[in-house]
Amino acid sequence: MNQQTAKSDEDMERRLAAYVGRQYGAIYAWDRVNAPMIRHWAEALDYDYPLLDPEIAKSTRHRELVAPASMLQVWLMPGLKNQRLPVLTCPTPRTFQDSGRARLYRHHRNGLRPGIFPRPLKVGELITTSTIVEKVSERKNTRLGPGYFTTFLQEYHDEQGGVVGTMRLRILRYHPEGQRLKQLPARPAPPQPGISQDTAQFWEGLKQNKLLIQKCSDCGTLIHPPEPVCRNCQSLDLGTIEASGKGTVFSFVVAHHPKVAAFDYPHPIGLVELDEGVRIVAPLTGVDPGEIEIGMKVVVEFDNVEGQNRLPKFRPS
Repeated sequence: MNQQTAKSDEDMERRLAAYVGRQYGAIYAWDRVNAPMIRHWAEALDYDYPLLDPEIAKSTRHRELVAPASMLQVWLMPGLKNQRLPVLTCPTPRTFQDSGRARLYRHHRNGLRPGIFPRPLKVGELITTSTIVEKVSERKNTRLGPGYFTTFLQEYHDEQGGVVGTMRLRILRYHPEGQRLKQLPARPAPPQPGISQDTAQFWEGLKQNKLLIQKCSDCGTLIHPPEPVCRNCQSLDLGTIEASGKGTVFSFVVAHHPKVAAFDYPHPIGLVELDEGVRIVAPLTGVDPGEIEIGMKVVVEFDNVEGQNRLPKFRPS
């Protein structure tokens, strides 16, 4: 480490340390604790929460419905639009986000530590949270790159100011090593298919720019995806025919998230009904996602990437 870098690191550590012990907040929940949210949360986690039954809830020491302790963070979540109530709020200190050399440390990894829950929340309560910067480590050299571990203590309060829970969040803000980034491929290869004895003919056909569809030699049924036996007559005598590659969009979705580095986004994926009558799932290309329509005529094309299995795509014909 040269003298200039060491001085810069010392300056960064000094600026971060100035925030230790400060409290930021409060952030208010959008809604009061309520039974519908508890039910949706329990269903989403496939959790059989017995206290949702009024009779069971009355038989407990609380004599009423209370929220599971592990729901504590749920009430303060900002939602998909990442919006907070326009009341007394305070974001993470600017130094931790984009000030000076901290700009190099926007990449981060999170880690939650166990929380403490003095009491459960009752239906109708409104809670707030505040955050204290508890600790900032000295500069660490990690496998991801040099950075700082910052520990935040989050306190949750009821309307009387009583503490109803605490959690600690540890974040590593780090600088990706420039040399390591240069060694990464510009774009990783897309996930490769699992090829079995039943599907091998389909993938071998793609290598020859052929879209092969499985056909029963006994009853003539066309089958896709390939199967070990005919779904119509249970015959084991199965062959293939070469499809024309023409079809129509039967249905489609446009994927936005989660993003896989091998693909461009938004990523349209179609269920294409081939002229032969079977349907195949494949990416849609050569068209703006907003212009895709059910019934659109499409034709197959093939991705020919060296060292990878060829994949079918469909573009407007």
